[in-house]
Amino acid sequence: MTHFSVNTCRLIIIVLAIVLLSTHAHARSANKLSPYVQKLLLQAQQVIAAPNDNDKRTVSLSAEQLEEQSTAAIKKLTKIELNDYEETLFHKLQASIYLHKSDYDSALPHFEKAWSMKVLEEPEQRQLQHIIAQLAFSQEQWNKAIIQMEEWISYTTTQAEKPNAVSVSANDYLILAQSHAKQEQWTAVISPINMAITLKSPAPESWYQLALASHQQLGQNNESISVLQTILAIYPNMRYWEQLAATYQKTEQYNQALTALRAAYIGGFIKKEKHYIWLTQLAMQQNVPLRGAEVLSTAIESGQVKNSTENLKLLANAWLLAKHYKESATVIDQLLEQEPNNKKMLKLRSQLAQHINRT
Repeated sequence: MTHFSVNTCRLIIIVLAIVLLSTHAHARSANKLSPYVQKLLLQAQQVIAAPNDNDKRTVSLSAEQLEEQSTAAIKKLTKIELNDYEETLFHKLQASIYLHKSDYDSALPHFEKAWSMKVLEEPEQRQLQHIIAQLAFSQEQWNKAIIQMEEWISYTTTQAEKPNAVSVSANDYLILAQSHAKQEQWTAVISPINMAITLKSPAPESWYQLALASHQQLGQNNESISVLQTILAIYPNMRYWEQLAATYQKTEQYNQALTALRAAYIGGFIKKEKHYIWLTQLAMQQNVPLRGAEVLSTAIESGQVKNSTENLKLLANAWLLAKHYKESATVIDQLLEQEPNNKKMLKLRSQLAQHINRT
């Protein structure tokens, strides 16, 4: 099981205006909404509606009084028989009030009930579905979020060419991607997270991390390399250079791994001893030991790499492979100070001395 932490997408939900406030919608559905129910709905929604300057009754009321009136109206509505259209508006109203209070737990079932009645026009039905998808995500109901968001995206895509069509946002795709990621459905993550990044580019760093994690979980090394290269162009950081070099090395692209570490070094990102050692070893492996020797020597002198026997042996070998015999001999002298009776080192030092004298 992966420990990849998915940053929760900020929930962006627009509280829908009650349908009865739309003159067009009201006229279309007048035969379904009784004047009494309409009056109660209007009274109940005052707690979330903007004050009406032309209505002195609402302007003069305090927040507490509006709350009391709203509660009283809702109680009355619960005690009378409502037709399907009125019941839909009632649930939509209650959901909007809970949403206004950031009570997502209570809002979600009311939105679902309003949506399940299937009496609103298609665009309004889909708006409810969009909100349900977002709320389900916020409540960690991943499957519900996936089903509703996929249907919302599919519907919206088919309406793209129509006037006043609503577009799918980057956050919609992100919710879909994160819901799949929470269930470790990595293949299903890739398409929506790529769409989210495309719409938002440059996207937040965590979005690229999610795309990267998905490819890594699936063992898709080439795709991981591509994402890492993209991240590094926007959010340069040593952990990404390290992952890039490691992925190249995993795929036996050793020269590319060395190039990645060299770029990190030149960019000033390498700070840890293990990275200096890694770069030096790769340089020796790729037959450019001088680059490794120079890097490691500087790091030891500056104190970024410990002056240990193991590190000095690596440096001596790097200088030796680079045919910088004097530098290698100097490092071996340091080793002999630590191990004066090391016969192998004494013999190597003698051989170097003879070679240096001949040249």
